Amino acid sequence: MKTILEDTSSYLEVKHSKFYCYFYPLESPSITSYLDELRKMHPKADHFCYAYLFDDYKHFSDDGEPGGTAGMPIFHVLEKEGLNHVLVVVVRYFGGIKLGAGGLVRAYTKAVTSTLPSLNTCSMEKGYQISLTIPYEEEKNLLFLLGTSTILHREYDSIIHYTVLVSSSVYQKLMKYQPILLQECMIKELNSSV
Repeated sequence: MKTILEDTSSYLEVKHSKFYCYFYPLESPSITSYLDELRKMHPKADHFCYAYLFDDYKHFSDDGEPGGTAGMPIFHVLEKEGLNHVLVVVVRYFGGIKLGAGGLVRAYTKAVTSTLPSLNTCSMEKGYQISLTIPYEEEKNLLFLLGTSTILHREYDSIIHYTVLVSSSVYQKLMKYQPILLQECMIKELNSSV
């Protein structure tokens, strides 16, 4: 599974209709702010068709286009590419020439697939957000075990408190440290770009 690291956009024109494609990396399945921002950027656009995947949250919308001609083709590209934690919105300005159902499917699919080469992607794997409390003399060993894991928070007191994102394999190595407060999440493997 993979995700994208940054917002990416492209433009396509088909028979005078303009298609603006926007890819966004998602930190949660909430997409309202993205759609609101695009509606402000494109106040005269006719359709804001989209699809997103965020773990078990999957949704798409034709936004007034004939059923199955916009949102589903966008969604199929995301699935085929193995993308997750991603929102794709294709903004359409109608150009005066009807494309027909098949033409719409092809246009929306092409708007998305033509953006794919520009994406900056990375692989994702199941991981954990954990909290650790360790004595000072164990910090060097802990940092070795963490390797390239992401340290979210570190606090020095009479002991050291860490909050980190780790892969499943690193989690197994950390089991000897107690107490571990565990929260399952998806983590980006930034050092293994695809």
